[in-house]
Amino acid sequence: MIEIIAFIIISFIIIIFVEFFTYTRKKKPTGLYTNKNVPKNFKTEESYSNILDKYSTSSDIEIEHLPGKFFVNNNNIFIKINDRVIIPELDVVYNISESFTLEIINMTGGEINYYYKKNI
Repeated sequence: MIEIIAFIIISFIIIIFVEFFTYTRKKKPTGLYTNKNVPKNFKTEESYSNILDKYSTSSDIEIEHLPGKFFVNNNNIFIKINDRVIIPELDVVYNISESFTLEIINMTGGEINYYYKKNI
């Protein structure tokens, strides 16, 4: 009987430690910053081409990128950084400080555009 109680107590302590370290690991900064102070005139095709490079695809694809600025105006794009998947907000410029992967899922069959510029 004592062995069963000891097993339950030790199991409970292990579960608490695992949950604590999981919570602590997920609270670290992600290196993903948003710039919500985007000028109104930035949301034009001409401004995108002057500041960020335009990329487009018409198929499902995963693309590796180096750290840089990223802008999306389509819902079919996901950002993967290490083991995290982020759904980007529309019309927000992201300054991503570590290498990341874009996963594009084309559900409409049309072209999907995004804008990216590598940090120098």
